[in-house]
Amino acid sequence: MGILSACLNVTLSITNGVTTISVRISEKEKAALRKHGKISKVVKEAISFYLSAKRSRTVIKRLKELQRNTKVRTTEQEEVALINEDRRR
Repeated sequence: MGILSACLNVTLSITNGVTTISVRISEKEKAALRKHGKISKVVKEAISFYLSAKRSRTVIKRLKELQRNTKVRTTEQEEVALINEDRRR
């Protein structure tokens, strides 16, 4: 997560159903985050992006596992046969 992975300390607390994440960062990191907008918004977007990327990696990993176990590719002759079969319908 770039800047966020370099954090010194991250704490999580839940109060009245609202989750709060506290991130301890240096002044240099704080200035870098401020260049991209309000710090809380930048951090939320970074976490959202990180989680989305992680889900994508999980899906791609699962797809690769399925492709290893399943015949996914067809030869040109098989494709021609499938096209001809569809045309006959």
